[in-house]
Parts: sequence; C-alpha cells; structure tokens
Amino acid sequence: MTGGPGAGAGPRAPGDAAGGGAPRGLPRAMSAPSAGGPRAADVEVPGARAGAGPGAPSEQASGGADDGALLNLARVVSSTAVEGPGLRFAVWTQGCAIRCPGCCNPQLFHDRPNRLVAPDDLLAELDRARARHPALEGVSLLGGEPFEQDAALARFARGVRARGLTVMSYTGHWREELEARGSPLLAATDLLVDGPYDERLRTTAVRFVGSTNQRLHFLSDAYRPDDPRFGEPNAAELRLTTTGQLVLVGFPFDRVRAAFGAPPAEPRAPAAASGDGERSG
Repeated sequence: MTGGPGAGAGPRAPGDAAGGGAPRGLPRAMSAPSAGGPRAADVEVPGARAGAGPGAPSEQASGGADDGALLNLARVVSSTAVEGPGLRFAVWTQGCAIRCPGCCNPQLFHDRPNRLVAPDDLLAELDRARARHPALEGVSLLGGEPFEQDAALARFARGVRARGLTVMSYTGHWREELEARGSPLLAATDLLVDGPYDERLRTTAVRFVGSTNQRLHFLSDAYRPDDPRFGEPNAAELRLTTTGQLVLVGFPFDRVRAAFGAPPAEPRAPAAASGDGERSG
C-alpha cells in the first residue's frame, strides 16, 4: 500500500464530493539509514549513475510508448503481507512529480537514476522470489509514482499476470485521468488505489488507504469488495536489510513514525463507501 503521510489539495476526482483531495501518489515506506549507508533498499544494484535533478520530467511521464525502457526503481521487497492482499512482491519506483507535502517517502521524489532494470529482468527477479516464497499471490507497484513509468511497468505487469499473479497499483492520479490518457499500466492492473494522499484526511481505519479521499477500485474479477481481507486492520513490517538498514514496510502508524523520528499525524476523518464496486478512503 501507500499510506504514507502527505497532503495534497487540488481538483477533485469526477463525481467526488467536496472535501476530497487532489492527485497524488501513495508512497509508504520509511527508512532509517545506517551510518554512512545508502537509503534503504531490500534489493540494490551498484552502478546507479547521476541524472536529472529533482523535478526533472520522467522519460515516460506521460505514459510513453517505449515498453522496453529501463525501469528506475527505489527498492524491491520480495515478500510482504502488508502492501496488498495476500503475500506480495512489492516494487517502489523512483520519481514522483506530484510530491504530496508530508509524504513519508520524499527521497523517492527525484527521478535521478537509482536502480535501473529492464522489465524482463525484474520478471526474472520475481521468478526467483516465487521459488523462495511459493505462496506469493501478486505484485504491488508503489512509489514514487508508478504511472510516471507507465509503459515499461505495463510490460512488467503483463508478465506478472501471464504468470497467474495479480497486479495492485498505487497512484496519486485519479483513475479517470489514467483512463483518459489510455494508460497501458492501468489496463494491466487488477486492483487500483487512486488519488492523492491528503494529510488533512488521514485515516488508519481503511485497509491499504492513507487518506479518505483515496479510492480502491476492483478492475478485474481477481478480487471482490466483500473479500474479508479488505476489512482487516492495516499493519506494518520492520525489516533489517543486508546493508544494515532498518526499513518500514506497510502503514506508518504514529508509534512507528515516532521510532523513526517523524512527528505524529492523527487520523482526521472516517472512511466513506461508494456504491459502484469501489471503496473510497
């Protein structure tokens, strides 16, 4: 999921009631770097090179046509139970032009090259993870903003589904925006969390959602709203990486935020339900 604190105000999603937030992604992983160490990453490839500065447009920011382009990743977790239904292979992309204030992943805003990997190589990494974790149910795409690397991630997502796994995507854009631009990644997504994180509407009560303006969309028959897992409480995992870093995966509860030196962010509003097979939150 992406429930990291971060505000954002702007145009409402079509059909949303007043008081909703504006477009932004749902980043949610915090890290405490070890002395002298790099930022947290469960999988890291040496040789990342310097590139464009913060705010520089991504090569695929508009969903470009080159599905053979390299992915720019921040981290990969081969097995987690807190970033979507079931056990999941989680991928955080590097780069986000939306930049919600208060986001708990500000180190993922810039789009300078971090870990560059071809979609097919990431699929091979997924295959190795499945060999270690046979119960893997799917892949979760987080950020950063995954839809800024739309075409290359779509190639990866199609490969995920071809393996009989599901794809869950988190985005700060609204679903309607992605549909209007013909997003190839959206077409390869089973479960979508859309909308900006808005710290004024923060909630800890809705599964996989960080603020009540965000919505959960069931885009295929892979999942149903009445699946009891969507009614379970949010959770977090603390992991010690091979580089000696402590990494939070999952929901940044106030007590966990405090452990990382971040200020608390109290829930502000209850969740609301929509009536068309989606859940807002």
